[in-house]
Amino acid sequence: MSDLKKAQRQRALIFIACCGLVATSVGLCTNPYGVFYTPLSEALGVGRAAVTFHATISGLLTGLLGPLMVRLTDRFPVKRIVCFGATMCALSFFLMIEAKSVWMLNLCGVFRGIGDSCFFMPIITLILGNWFKKNLGSVMGIVMAFSGIVGAAMSPILAKVIALYGYKTALALCGTFVVLTTYPLSGTILKLKPERSAPEEETSERVASVSDSARLVNRFSYSSPVFYCLVGMTFLSVFVIGLTSHISGIGENLGVGAEIGATMISAAMIGNIFSKFAAGFSSDKIGPVKTFALTFLIATSGCALMLMTRTTSFLLVASFLYGTIYAVTAIGLPSVVRLVYGDRQYGRAFSIISMVSVVAPSVSMFVVGYLYDLAGNYALAIKICGGSALGALALWLLAVKLAKRYNDFPDAENA
Repeated sequence: MSDLKKAQRQRALIFIACCGLVATSVGLCTNPYGVFYTPLSEALGVGRAAVTFHATISGLLTGLLGPLMVRLTDRFPVKRIVCFGATMCALSFFLMIEAKSVWMLNLCGVFRGIGDSCFFMPIITLILGNWFKKNLGSVMGIVMAFSGIVGAAMSPILAKVIALYGYKTALALCGTFVVLTTYPLSGTILKLKPERSAPEEETSERVASVSDSARLVNRFSYSSPVFYCLVGMTFLSVFVIGLTSHISGIGENLGVGAEIGATMISAAMIGNIFSKFAAGFSSDKIGPVKTFALTFLIATSGCALMLMTRTTSFLLVASFLYGTIYAVTAIGLPSVVRLVYGDRQYGRAFSIISMVSVVAPSVSMFVVGYLYDLAGNYALAIKICGGSALGALALWLLAVKLAKRYNDFPDAENA
């Protein structure tokens, strides 16, 4: 086999491995996990708040340990880190089968949080950025879409398994899924970056190397205005996502019924998947700044349409448009961080900024619920979420503008 074919084959395997990592870290451990809350609550004889707390622990550890895991890639092979994470994550699901008390459940949450942080978004986007210099947006769009695809597929499957065989069987299925989607490829061929370029790409890579050496980017600093803009943009855009958990309630509140409310969630998830594909390809064609500025406006129009209609078809369209906000956090945020800080600082910068995305959904879900109790409907909450999307758009554009003004850091490995 020629060197070119070997390189192409290796890139294809890295791509498939990253799809598996996204399917597990987000598609399984985040999106459909709510199906376990009720059976666990009933089995342990405690309230839902006590059960959901272990998921909160898991989510916080996943975000907070992200920067540490990125730094560890400088000292350990990434496949070892991923395999350790997969072991911890799978172990958490299998141990939950034997959990007899809340403290045991919380301990499982700690295990899963540590494990998930080893192959969560900072690690995955760092790998993709190193391996796919060309058409990175398209590649990232396809990979990130697997979180929505697996989440949408696993929710009804897990619910059916719980109904037929009990939640313990469903937990065992989750643990097995983690093993099957991580070990076969990630545990064998996964590397942080390619060792050398394929023969036909040597010239373009050499040109890119010269270009990178000459390119000046923003120096990462906790005190820079660009950093504050990106943190604010991240919080506001992820805050909008917190509305998703209330969409079925919005449908009922508008008088269209629980069934239509559930269909609205499906429409939002379809928007989630479609937007990641579309935004990825669009980002390669017209750039991430224009692509995700448009995405913010589309998501805002979805919120506005929810306020303007009670017609079923329009509510489904509104939910679909609203669901496009997921493309911003999955693809837009990594893209703008790489644009602003370059490849050299990307791992450190993105892992720190993405920590904000762990806190924002919890805050949003609480605020939306509180506003509903206060007003007796979701109108005010939808307005605030739409306003948050516009605020995030303003900070997005401001961050890019300020970054150009402060560009003084060479984006080169040997600088």
